Amino acid sequence: MLAFLIHRSEDFRLLLSQYLAIFWPDIQVVDCGLADWEAVAAHELADPPDFVIVGDDAAASLRAAANDLVVRFAGRPLLCIGAAEHEPMVRPVLQQGLCVYLSTQSLSRSTLSEALNRVIAERTAPVILPGEDVTDRLVFIGNAEPAPDAAEFCMNGKPIRIRGYRLTRKIGDGGMSRVFIAEREEDGQELVLKILDGSMMQDPVQLQRFMHEYRIVAQVNSSWVVKIFDQGFTDEHVFIAMEHFPAGDLRQQLGQPIAPNRALPLLWAMGMALDSIHQHGIVHRDLKPPNIMFRADRSLALVDFGVSQMDSIATEFTQSGELVGTPLYMSPEQGSGRAVDARSDLYSLGAIFYEILTAKRVFTAKSLMMIIHMHATEPPPRLPPPLYTMQELLDRLLAKDPADRFQSAREMLLYVKSKWGETLLKGGRAAVRGQEDTAPAGDAVALGK
Repeated sequence: MLAFLIHRSEDFRLLLSQYLAIFWPDIQVVDCGLADWEAVAAHELADPPDFVIVGDDAAASLRAAANDLVVRFAGRPLLCIGAAEHEPMVRPVLQQGLCVYLSTQSLSRSTLSEALNRVIAERTAPVILPGEDVTDRLVFIGNAEPAPDAAEFCMNGKPIRIRGYRLTRKIGDGGMSRVFIAEREEDGQELVLKILDGSMMQDPVQLQRFMHEYRIVAQVNSSWVVKIFDQGFTDEHVFIAMEHFPAGDLRQQLGQPIAPNRALPLLWAMGMALDSIHQHGIVHRDLKPPNIMFRADRSLALVDFGVSQMDSIATEFTQSGELVGTPLYMSPEQGSGRAVDARSDLYSLGAIFYEILTAKRVFTAKSLMMIIHMHATEPPPRLPPPLYTMQELLDRLLAKDPADRFQSAREMLLYVKSKWGETLLKGGRAAVRGQEDTAPAGDAVALGK
């Protein structure tokens, strides 16, 4: 069986691919972003798929894609996934073929299975599945860029009002929360407000997920970690007020190779940040360039602890067996759903470091599942000759077996300092400000050119 899966979020596609593999172990999934589906269909689909799944947060984009897909794959079942309130806009498209609309709010393994089995087996007229009270909800993790609209300061058709804060612009829109830049009225400070969608507040699992980040970060008092200023409830919303990073994230600095005299200080700062959370028993589990932020003074901090796990905080959504994180930077053990520890973050750090040095991803493939497979089986890539002195460092970070990696961020920092010494540290303080390190310095070794 062949499925064509289309959504702008890589994480969403990965999780749906996992669900499909549970239903049909032999299924082949071709996945791509919303903007790329036509090119992928032309080059990757030798035969028409048995069914197509398309999803998007914006009603107009979902309707346009669904309309084109119904024409392109006439007679093939189509499952549309979107917000419940967008269904009326998409409904005219559903009436053109064998289509089902499934609301994101009621998306679960059971509802997905029911929808696909119904449209594939019965080949009936379009149906709209009702919402249901389920706790087996899909974990939506990602950084989808929201489309600007006139109601950007509203949720569920109602204006968002958080006492003491004035919203100025929306900067993020996830599966269960929205993120805004806001001004604190008492002193005019600019900060970030993460607000839970009011429709999720009655779902204890989703509420627990949202509050998990606050509980995690509250355990750590470190300049290497985003600062949380406030947390509270209104009649319709739950919110977290946190630090704003005007200098952006690491992703914005990538795109071309970064010279070793800047790359190694970045690695050092990221290692210090990981050490600061690992010392508190926290494993980030989603270390990636967008989650590495910079303040105005260029100091570095980790953000987005929504899927992190902490030894002292046991939750049903941080247990072994559930896949969370970003496949491009995911350790082999995390990709297979096994239990992870601090060494998994070090693997992600190695993947980021390779991208910093080369402007290339460690592994690329046509599907997310193939990338996960490559992380588990393919050897670490080779650095070009000018960077050869850092190959051992990279190999130890990207070792398949956690036992072959550095066993802690502190061990990695000691290795780096022993090899590059004060040459690194001086460059580090100039390029990436942060807390002073406490690891013993070694002899300086010239950086690669």
